[in-house]
Amino acid sequence: MNKKAVFFENSHDLLTKEDHLLFESIVGDTIQGLEKKIKKTNNLINNIYSNSKFIDRENLNKAGLHVYRTILSNRIYLARKNPINKEANKFLETGFLIIEDFLDAKEFENLRNLFVQKIKPKKNSHYITRVDGTNFLRRNRKLETLIKDCARVNNFSFGDPRVEFWNLIHEKNDPQSKFHSDTFQPTCKFWLSLEDIDYSKGPFVYVPNSHLLSETRLQWDYENSIMKKDSKMWKKRIQVGGKPGSFRVHENSTIDEELKTVMAMGFKTMPIVGKKNTLIAANTFGFHKRGLAVPKASRETLAIEYRPQAFWIY
Repeated sequence: MNKKAVFFENSHDLLTKEDHLLFESIVGDTIQGLEKKIKKTNNLINNIYSNSKFIDRENLNKAGLHVYRTILSNRIYLARKNPINKEANKFLETGFLIIEDFLDAKEFENLRNLFVQKIKPKKNSHYITRVDGTNFLRRNRKLETLIKDCARVNNFSFGDPRVEFWNLIHEKNDPQSKFHSDTFQPTCKFWLSLEDIDYSKGPFVYVPNSHLLSETRLQWDYENSIMKKDSKMWKKRIQVGGKPGSFRVHENSTIDEELKTVMAMGFKTMPIVGKKNTLIAANTFGFHKRGLAVPKASRETLAIEYRPQAFWIY
């Protein structure tokens, strides 16, 4: 298995002239200058080139560390594998996918029966249950291939995707009901609907194209990385009781205020409803949230997450 780590010694192999210019327009300094600073932080280098959501170093973030990690991880993402699944190209372009009737009928019924008969009766009404999905993915090579193609990896050498049954009940002040980005790098989540999901069930909502490295998006990320704790910006971008990493678009706001913020960045929102056996895939570096539902409504899905190693080609 060929694996290649990417860091300051070989980042120039991937970063383009456009990347350098974009970085400079946001930060006002150069990537080369930042990498010289990184080289001097021997005890921090491994953490910088890891999946850690946020590196809490004020001087480095002012010099553009968070923006650098975002740009470089996206370049690595694009450099890994060329997808063989045409659907993955749509995922690359828009940040999400919707595929109806994904599993064959028998496989879906077996999965649904497992959930209804063996898992749901043993749990409380609101839960996420992790399961061993190895055999499920082996039986459904189409899904396994799609995960690899969306993540642009050739193998799961750093760990298999996480597979969970979700039975989510809408609750007031749900922290996931605000638009947010999961982390600094492209990462992939998939939801297979175990039931028909309409607007009453609080469907997944995505912001198409918010996963792309525009100047607007990176300026937003830079602002997040240098804000002061408990400042006005902090209260807007950080979940109550949370910490930097999974930044919010507009925490502590009304739905209308949040929507205006998204639209002011040049984006539109897309709630995703559909019939049972519909697969939704999303790059959750892009903005997304759990939609508001009728009180106490449930949403039953099989959820799969794969977060690639941000600074490895494999």
